[in-house]
Amino acid sequence: MLQVINAWETELKQHFLFFVTGSRRLPQPHTEVLRIELPFVAFDLKDHTIMLSRLPQVSYTPRVDDSKNAAL
Repeated sequence: MLQVINAWETELKQHFLFFVTGSRRLPQPHTEVLRIELPFVAFDLKDHTIMLSRLPQVSYTPRVDDSKNAAL
């Protein structure tokens, strides 16, 4: 995947960055790790299996400097 992205023109990379992160700016160093915390702990195998099958849900509130980019 990185070989494909590295072959893209700069403008396409910028659009992809905005699509993935919601921001036109690169993240600060050492903030690129995504940490997902689940709201509960599974107590048995059934709960654990159900928990793993669910996707994490995220709400996004645009930052002030990104609000002009929301129309894209």
